[in-house]
Amino acid sequence: MRVTISYLRRKVERLNKELGRPATAWTKIEKGLVGNIGHIEIDHYQPGGNKHTYKLTEVMTAGGGVNEFTNYRMTATELDAYIEGIFTGMDLASRAAH
Repeated sequence: MRVTISYLRRKVERLNKELGRPATAWTKIEKGLVGNIGHIEIDHYQPGGNKHTYKLTEVMTAGGGVNEFTNYRMTATELDAYIEGIFTGMDLASRAAH
């Protein structure tokens, strides 16, 4: 299966929902935008050509500063596996709590 940015964004949307995190990275206010602290998002970089790389980040400040979950840029397939690992961990933690 081809892993697309749209597919990854849907998974991150589900992750934010299941963790009770803000659904969007930014909220519009009278004077501009403010970062939604705790929102998890994908940082997508395309340096040129057909090469795309990704990082999973979390908004940490109202100014939009982020914390990187992943230590390096990944392919879409690698990031998909990383996110699946998070869901597996959440599932295991949920089972252990019951």
